[in-house]
Amino acid sequence: MSTRSSRRKPRATPLRTAEQAREWLRSNGLSASQFARDKGLSLDAVKEVLNGRSKANFGKAHAAAVALGMKPNPEITTLSHKVTRRG
Repeated sequence: MSTRSSRRKPRATPLRTAEQAREWLRSNGLSASQFARDKGLSLDAVKEVLNGRSKANFGKAHAAAVALGMKPNPEITTLSHKVTRRG
């Protein structure tokens, strides 16, 4: 039996679109205001992201987009570049 599967890199969760995030909220029975309260986020930031009025690159809108699964979490490190050896 091989241990190869235990060495696999964890797959990144695919990011949601605004429509997918709204559907996720609906399917989980959450309103935007309840989601914002539960996550300690600004309701205005959540609505701006869900309605596409913000690119969510910085600040409260970015935090809302990360919580909604629309942007990657910057606290999770990934090796997206090649590591070169000096020698």
